[in-house]
Order: sequence, then structure tokens, then C-alpha cells
Amino acid sequence: MRNRKPNTSKNRRPLPWSVSAGVGLIVAAVLAGMARRSPEFHLPLLALVVVILVGSFAISMESVAFARRRARLLEGHQDLASIKKLSWQDFEIIVSEAYRRLGYAVEEVGQGGADGGVDLVLSSKGKKTLVQCKRWNSSVGAPVVREMFGLMVHHRADAVKIVCASGFTKEARAFSEGKAIELVDGEAVVALVRSVRTQSGPTTCLCGAPMKIRQGKIGGVSFLGCTRFPDCRVTRPTD
Repeated sequence: MRNRKPNTSKNRRPLPWSVSAGVGLIVAAVLAGMARRSPEFHLPLLALVVVILVGSFAISMESVAFARRRARLLEGHQDLASIKKLSWQDFEIIVSEAYRRLGYAVEEVGQGGADGGVDLVLSSKGKKTLVQCKRWNSSVGAPVVREMFGLMVHHRADAVKIVCASGFTKEARAFSEGKAIELVDGEAVVALVRSVRTQSGPTTCLCGAPMKIRQGKIGGVSFLGCTRFPDCRVTRPTD
């Protein structure tokens, strides 16, 4: 297992703003109803309602700020030189956001500390892919690739991606041949990030994340959907 620095508050994923706001409103509505039925507790309960609403709003704003920071981080690093200057935490974030924009459900398991070699778990169409991120200046060797192959077998995953800011040794590439292992080097990371970049300036969702054009299942009508779906389900018309 790798030892990691403790997670920092700026990288801690808060609840989606819609969840925080929804829970706060439901609890506040319940307490307000109790206050109407209990005159003796009317003022204390109403005061609690105000506290819950303010707290819910604060948590929602934290979620919005979190999403905006991640979007700015990805949009602001479009070349290999700037990507190599990122901390390992921010490198994982842009990789995570890039795959999220490609349509994967992404679970971040590496930001909190020792993670056993797995930083991200990607899910799509019933298949699970393990991802390890290496913000190294030196080439990634065969031992890392063998470790991830073992973890793929252990966790019964369908595939593995090893994403690095540098490159891979010949031995690493030779070991990966014929296996469900994708080696994503620095140049491929740049291509990945640029492929999901908002082309004409981001159309921003209420949560702060960029929106992209999606095709409706009924009638095939195009609309703008949040890139954080299903955490955020905000939509807008394209016109």
C-alpha cells in the first residue's frame, strides 16, 4: 500500500447541492409543521428551522464552490508542462473530471490516504475499471503495471487504466500487451483533457459545473445537461 498525505478540505467531496438543499427543506418543513401544532414550542422550533435552512444553504454553496474549482482546474490545464506542475491531488482531480465528462460514473478512492494502488473506480454499462494516477516525472515501470493487474484480478474488475504525467518503460508496455490494461502517458492525458474541454466557453450549470449537449430519450430533442449528472440533474434548452 502507498502512504499518502491526509486529504485536505478543499478536495473533500461534499454532498451534491441539490441533496443538501432538499434535505434541509424537508427537515425544515417537518419542524415548521410541528411548530404550528405545538404552540408551547413554537418559537424554539421556528428558530431551529432558521438554523437548518441557513446550514443547508451554506453546505449547498460549498458544493457549488467545489464543483466550480474542479471545472476551473480541468479547463485551466491544457498542456503537459502545466499538468506536470500539479500536486498529486489535483492531478487525480483533473483525471477524474475528464473521465466523468466522458460519461463514466467515477468513485474517487485515492484522495483520502493509503489506497492500495487504486485512485479511481470507473463504472460504465455494467463494467468496472480501476485507475491509478501517477503524477511522476520519471517513467512508470513494469512493477506498477503488474501490481495493478493483480488488483484487477483481486477486485474482479474488467479493466485497468494507469494514467501518468510522464511515460512508461518498455518493460511496462510489454507486460500490458494482450491484457485489459491501458497505459495513458502524458501526451495522452493532454489529449484526454482537451477532448472534454468546453469548446466555446463553458455554459455553466447552477452547481457551477459545465453543461454539455445531450440527446433526449423521448423524441430525440437536444438539451443542455450538467456534466455532474446524476449528482446534478439540472437541464436547460439549447436555444
